[in-house]
Amino acid sequence: MRNKIKIDERVSPIEAFPDDNKLRVVWAYGALYKNIGKTRVPYVDILLKEITLNPNTLTNNHTCIKISVAQLDIVRYMTIWCGNKRTNKIWAKFKNDSYHKLRFSLDTKTSTSITYRESLTNYFKSDIYRIEDIELKKDYWHFANATFTKFIVGTKTILIPSLELFTSTFAPLNPRLRYELLQYNLDDVLDEYIKSSKIVDKDKYLIELKRNRYKNSLFLLAYAKFNEISKKRIFNIRASLETSSPYPDRYPVILPYHPSEIELDVKGVYLDKDTFLVFIINGYTLPHDNEVIDYTEKDEYENTGNTGTEKPHQRYTSEIEDNPPITGEENPHSLNGSKNIRSSVRILKTSKHKLSKIEKIKKASLPTAKTTTVENTEDIDNISSGIDNQANSSSNTGKVNIVTTQGQEIKPLVNFSLIIDALKTLRDEKEILYKGVYINDFKFIDLSCNENSDYVKTNFLDVLKNTGLELNRWIEINRDIKEENSKKIKRAFVRIRRYLLIKIIFSNNDFFYLFEIDKKKNKGFKGFIFNLNIKIDEDTLIDLIHQTHDNKGLMKKVSIPGHTFKHFVKNGKIVDNLKNAFERIIKL
Repeated sequence: MRNKIKIDERVSPIEAFPDDNKLRVVWAYGALYKNIGKTRVPYVDILLKEITLNPNTLTNNHTCIKISVAQLDIVRYMTIWCGNKRTNKIWAKFKNDSYHKLRFSLDTKTSTSITYRESLTNYFKSDIYRIEDIELKKDYWHFANATFTKFIVGTKTILIPSLELFTSTFAPLNPRLRYELLQYNLDDVLDEYIKSSKIVDKDKYLIELKRNRYKNSLFLLAYAKFNEISKKRIFNIRASLETSSPYPDRYPVILPYHPSEIELDVKGVYLDKDTFLVFIINGYTLPHDNEVIDYTEKDEYENTGNTGTEKPHQRYTSEIEDNPPITGEENPHSLNGSKNIRSSVRILKTSKHKLSKIEKIKKASLPTAKTTTVENTEDIDNISSGIDNQANSSSNTGKVNIVTTQGQEIKPLVNFSLIIDALKTLRDEKEILYKGVYINDFKFIDLSCNENSDYVKTNFLDVLKNTGLELNRWIEINRDIKEENSKKIKRAFVRIRRYLLIKIIFSNNDFFYLFEIDKKKNKGFKGFIFNLNIKIDEDTLIDLIHQTHDNKGLMKKVSIPGHTFKHFVKNGKIVDNLKNAFERIIKL
């Protein structure tokens, strides 16, 4: 029978698998772990069981490995692997011929999350499917605590491994979105994908996406934005990973984002006459509770007749090594020498989802470049042509010529003085934030994490210069300037990027830290709130500054647990902005 097993050449090898010729079956998914490498995509434990053929037999030889969550689209339950290469076969040899292919509709309102360990006496009591005989006890618990999503269908119970449900029904064609839902605040993820949105006709979700290529995730994004049931379930995914456990293993709670119903085409086994365990989801339906409107705006430039859609791009294909192994430290892409990982899950033809499209053509003029003199309000220390050398020449320059585009609004940006003034107002007026709680005081945190009543000037270089860590050019603030009587524009150094770190102390003795970043050109950064009732130390400060530096101010990619918020200015102040952000955190 072995000669019938062939290597699936469409699937790249997985580097973490043993590089040998033994046959193994993917038996279970286990715990999730934070990844501090390049991709930041979490790792997951995988349990492999060695098999023999002629006759088909499961052995007691186990192998426990860690792979990237990005690889679950191809490392699926019951797939058979020869070394680190996937074959064209699925393990379907179970007692009592219990392996079946089924299709059923599930009421998501009955869905709950359970663990394997909790369900041993109720659902996994037979020996049809067991997790056992694992040599190391800690490895066993990483699989015994793995979560399953449970559904009730009449008198039957349906169990689905949580990560299989997540991988196969949460935008299977957009893996990047799935990983971000595990890692980042939901509002930040939605901001990255959605350009504009609103509810129309009382219950229809109108969504304009920032890129056409995001449309394979349109329903997930729309329901995550507007449907309260979907939003709560998706929010709880990341919340379930942010426990206070001192151990690194985490176990996600995954419930369908479909508010009421989902139909699935699956393969799995009957554990008993009333319990079916799903291994593989082949197809699913989209939610049908609310209609989704795909809204698109296109610019038609005057005198050209052309519409301004996204620029066409030519796919870069390089001559790469023949089917190189996929690692957890590279995003799968032809540019880094590995093949794309693509889901094989399909949307079922029976899906009852409602989708309509609106396309609006706007008349537009081609932009022309012009030079605008803008009053400098950024507390500029000096402008020079090179790296900061502590020189004071040209210090406190008040105006620079900044190259902008005609018709482009130069938006007012939030600077540190606005933030400090707003905090003083909230403190001095004892503005109630939530249930009688107000700001009692705030302190500025210096490089040694000491608390100061007076403003302390801090920058990224002062924190990182003695760490030996590699620094990039983002640490500098530069400007394009045009000197008088000259048409030449050059990039000039302004200052080392600063940050503001403030401890906010409330009337009930709770506290947290507010982190703000020096703005960049005509773009500001989001505020970041973290360490609720946890005093900051120098190690945490270095980690925060280093991660912020590496991610160029994109705080949602920082692994330190916290909450981001957008800034807005009202009547020249940001009091309401900070008040709303603080209230939201206090309510959690």
